Amino acid sequence: MYTVKDMAKIARISIRSLRYYDEIGLLEPTQTSEAGYRLYDDNALGRLMEILFYRQVGMPLKAVQEVLAHPEQREAALRHQWERLERKRNHLNGLLRLLDDTAAHAAQADFRPITQEDAARVIDHGLSLQSEESKTLLPQRFGSLGAYREQAIRALTDPAYSAQLIRLYGSKDRLMAASLGTENRTAAFLAGANATDAIYRQLAQAQAEGNEPLAMESIRALEENHKVLFQLDSARCLLLELADHYLSAAHDLGSATDRQYGPGTAAYIGRVIRRYYGVEEG
Repeated sequence: MYTVKDMAKIARISIRSLRYYDEIGLLEPTQTSEAGYRLYDDNALGRLMEILFYRQVGMPLKAVQEVLAHPEQREAALRHQWERLERKRNHLNGLLRLLDDTAAHAAQADFRPITQEDAARVIDHGLSLQSEESKTLLPQRFGSLGAYREQAIRALTDPAYSAQLIRLYGSKDRLMAASLGTENRTAAFLAGANATDAIYRQLAQAQAEGNEPLAMESIRALEENHKVLFQLDSARCLLLELADHYLSAAHDLGSATDRQYGPGTAAYIGRVIRRYYGVEEG
């Protein structure tokens, strides 16, 4: 028989932990001596080593109790814990990519809201890149070019929308740099849209085949495509927002995606994006 001190030394844990395991019914002593000392046999030692294995892989005590009470569920419990740790790994990998993508611009990062002056520069720059034909359509919709400009500036300086854009781009300076590019991005958007279509078809294939590696590969490609398409350092926030839309039954974007790529595709893509970044679905 082993004393509490023996068990603690063999398993390299504290006596306090052993007493706590006894209190919660996780590891009770085999017997108690006449002097009131806890004593443990080999079966108890084996149970302790099993508990410590589950704890080593990060399993919560409540889950450990369930596994010990129902040994037939051991494989399912370990698989669940593997998936839980994978989500954590993906979450950390996503944050590391975010830091890696944005570290080069950290010194000059500006997170203040978009000002009237900032918005005016963005709108005027956008107008300068439009063809004269495109500009003639704006007064038909907004009453005048000036009215369009005022409305666009109000939209960009709305605090909630401004915060959303800054979150997507990582900082205001990166948003401004992307918005004030010197080129007309029509061709780039067309190429990006074609690439997105190919990726979505690949995701639909992954869904049909239950092919998780293909799904993860597709999201990596989607991440890189969106970085180029929207001139982002990191597409993490944008794709997670997209996942929220796809997992919302009330959002039209999901319905449109299902019509184009097949029923359930939108929700599937939303779940895959969340798994890719290690975010719990909910």
